[in-house]
Amino acid sequence: QFQRNYRRANASNERLNEVANGSEDTPNTAVNPVHQDIMMSNFKMNKEYDVCVVGAGFSGSVIAERFANELGKTVLVIDKRNHIGGNCYDYIDEETNIRVNKYGAHLFHTNHERVWNYIQKFSKWTPYEHRVLGYVNKTHVPVPVNIDTVNLLFHSNIQSTEEMDKWLKKEQVHYDHEPVNSEEMAMSRVGKRLYELIFKGYTLKQWNKDPSELGPEVTARIPVRNDWDD
Repeated sequence: QFQRNYRRANASNERLNEVANGSEDTPNTAVNPVHQDIMMSNFKMNKEYDVCVVGAGFSGSVIAERFANELGKTVLVIDKRNHIGGNCYDYIDEETNIRVNKYGAHLFHTNHERVWNYIQKFSKWTPYEHRVLGYVNKTHVPVPVNIDTVNLLFHSNIQSTEEMDKWLKKEQVHYDHEPVNSEEMAMSRVGKRLYELIFKGYTLKQWNKDPSELGPEVTARIPVRNDWDD
């Protein structure tokens, strides 16, 4: 792993030399001129660094910051892209003034107060509630599954968590063994109808594999709610 990272770092260093020297031999990897000055501004060609971090995504950015601010190390961060943040990078669209996630929307989850306090140091956060509607059988329904999902899809009239629990128990497929794949896990939790309508297609889209080919932990992590929480 060290050797692979070293080779990546060395290749990236050669690319930075090309940028610095104005080489045009590699047009397919040319750096966006908008970001070129930013990338090169703190990079000194002949300086020695205590640490080289390859990759400026979440892991690389945090490791570099900790080395610099906690241990007082000089750090060189290298990334093949012309920005930091990895797949979570976003920017303000000049035409609409709307913040856009370049690689698709990402949600940040943590149950750890230490992590939450750490990320608060670097940005102002905006209160946000994430609600998802899936388009199923020509109807918009809440996802993850909750009471409203069932009522809308099956024209039911469930009015309490107790009624929802009874409905789920009746629908669930009960095996004589522990679920061995994602299909069995989903059907043991929500039954065949909801599996076919929501879980199967969602899993195929996410993983490009049939749920029967995936381990049970994949669909075990998808919430199923017995109330109206959306």
